[in-house]
Amino acid sequence: MMDKVIVSIIIPCWNTKKEDILRAVKSVDEQVFNDYEVLIVDDGSLNEYHSVLADIVSQHENYVLVTLKNGGVSNARNVGALSARGKYIAYLDSDDAIDKNFLLEAVSLAEKESADFVIGGIYKNGNGGKSNYLLKERYKVFSDNDIQNLKKYLISCDTYIELPMGYIGRGPVARLVRNDIMKNNMFPKDVAIGEDLLWNLQVLSKCKNVVVSSKCWYWYFDNQQSATHKFNPKIYDIWTQQLKILYKDIIDDDKLYTVYVEHVFEGMCQIYKNFLAFKKYDYKKVISKLYSEQPWTIFGSNKSLYSLKSLKYRIYIIFYKLHILFFAFFIKDKILKLSKEYKIFA
Repeated sequence: MMDKVIVSIIIPCWNTKKEDILRAVKSVDEQVFNDYEVLIVDDGSLNEYHSVLADIVSQHENYVLVTLKNGGVSNARNVGALSARGKYIAYLDSDDAIDKNFLLEAVSLAEKESADFVIGGIYKNGNGGKSNYLLKERYKVFSDNDIQNLKKYLISCDTYIELPMGYIGRGPVARLVRNDIMKNNMFPKDVAIGEDLLWNLQVLSKCKNVVVSSKCWYWYFDNQQSATHKFNPKIYDIWTQQLKILYKDIIDDDKLYTVYVEHVFEGMCQIYKNFLAFKKYDYKKVISKLYSEQPWTIFGSNKSLYSLKSLKYRIYIIFYKLHILFFAFFIKDKILKLSKEYKIFA
């Protein structure tokens, strides 16, 4: 293997199905650009899954297998970054795939614009956001204050940057980041939800030039076995931790404050759905905390009421102040369930 490469692709794995990792590897092998290395980081997989990874690496001269005790995806990504020899680093989840032109196009943009961070799109797959920024150009360069504006599209749950064939996501994928910036801005290992968002914002704060491409480079495949599809008894504490960290970075920026409040609402919705969907009996205790503890109470503040222009959010804030927001969610869910069952609105 060569001493230096242009790109290091890091693939964290934990008990990944054989067909999924083979799909991810196939997408890497089909890259038009070939000056890269691949670091497969096995985060404590069972032997049957580990042997598949070892077999894959044995068939590739430019692949390296890093084996760890289970420490979570953030730790796996960080360990991979520390071992990376490339000028740039790219991440690929083990059950997804990248477009064959990803490396060629991303590296070309990085070199042409002296970019610290190149961000591409994810092919649309039912993304439910509301776009108020459509990137029609082949790419756009963000610098200085423009980078702050870019952050709001990552924080907000209601708005995103729309592309001709997809959208810009919050994760670390479909991105190319300079190796030295990555090594000084690792993923937060103690945050289990929202760590990708925090990492993106942290990296953006250290960049002088950021390129956003209108090209989509990434296919996301929904994994029904992932943590987002399972009951998480710690979801309240995890979201609270993430929001407190994020608040420190947005407190002095009114534009980011507005989308932060939207993000708080997103967290409340996820917590509500997590406990309600899995019919956990401590639901009322959690709802009580959402009405009384920081950072959640910021949603009901007068500043939030006047900052958010959307009528929808203003109604939600008033409901929150009256402590009937989650009851309203419950009634709404019941009506939707009955309408589907009896086809009321068909």
